[in-house]
Amino acid sequence: LAVFQLLPMLAYSSTLGPLWACTKKLFRDIGNFAVMLLVSLLAFTTALGAASVQGAPEVLEVVEINLWAIFGEFSQDPEGGVASTSPLLYKVVLLCAMLLNVVVLFNLLIAMMNTSYTAVFEKADLHRNAEH
Repeated sequence: LAVFQLLPMLAYSSTLGPLWACTKKLFRDIGNFAVMLLVSLLAFTTALGAASVQGAPEVLEVVEINLWAIFGEFSQDPEGGVASTSPLLYKVVLLCAMLLNVVVLFNLLIAMMNTSYTAVFEKADLHRNAEH
């Protein structure tokens, strides 16, 4: 862990400084994305629990189904999975969760990282041009 204490010294280098600043901003973007993903997962977990026909499923079971839906896995139940035992509303909510989580949120993550990268290296170019 002592290595992490030495990393801020890279900020004084003209070549490694922008990379250090970019890395800090990218990890901040990943943290923001994780919070947005968690809020989305909790919201759709609540919706999936309400749309379930089998009564009130366990919260962890619904969270697991919603989490694995991000990766495209739908059949967590060995007896048939989500497709065979769920009502139409459950399938629609799961599809909306997948679209929001996979398409919108991951594209938002890419856009946030691109913005951070561009801002850091434009600022680095301004500093480099001002020095010379």
